[in-house]
Amino acid sequence: MPNDTLLTLFVDGMNYTPATPAFEHMRDGMLQASNNRGGTHNCLIWKAFAERGVGVGASGTATSTGVTIVESFAMPAACAP
Repeated sequence: MPNDTLLTLFVDGMNYTPATPAFEHMRDGMLQASNNRGGTHNCLIWKAFAERGVGVGASGTATSTGVTIVESFAMPAACAP
């Protein structure tokens, strides 16, 4: 993916995230931005996030006692090799 495409998806993805996004929110925002452009980069986005533990099912929750992180390195079935 060219850098300008990545930057466009990253910035456009911010439009689809809450004001204080977690990593999985940003992933979902970038996926929505990609979907708005035909979804051709969805699997690449999933791969990049899944390699860093923010795959399908990953979550992070902040509480008064700390942060709970559930890592996932899974990719969606649609992106399976």
